[in-house]
Amino acid sequence: MVQGTAQKCRIEKRKGELALQAAIPAPPKFLPIEARREWERVTSLSQYARALTEADRATLATYCGLYAEWAKSFGRKAMPMQTSRMALFMNVAAKLGMNPSDRVKVHVPAEEKPANKFAKLGP
Repeated sequence: MVQGTAQKCRIEKRKGELALQAAIPAPPKFLPIEARREWERVTSLSQYARALTEADRATLATYCGLYAEWAKSFGRKAMPMQTSRMALFMNVAAKLGMNPSDRVKVHVPAEEKPANKFAKLGP
């Protein structure tokens, strides 16, 4: 027997959500090289390609900047990342669904499927 929590009251809440065009934003020019590499890595992942929009640009830039700072803390003669900065990094990463427990909270729009499977064939 199939069980689940898909209840009408929960599904109805999503009907009025803000619909954004899924277009991956370009990275800000001020990001350092290591942050740009992380930007490219994240935006190349298929689940984020459908979820990220121009509205997420600042959050993603913050995440990538903090990632670059974190990566730099592992270099030679590097200072460890401050605890408060690490907490901010983890908080922003969670907002983007960068860990398994927070990933389920990120709403990824479903791909629209044509009603008729032969509609793509044309007239």
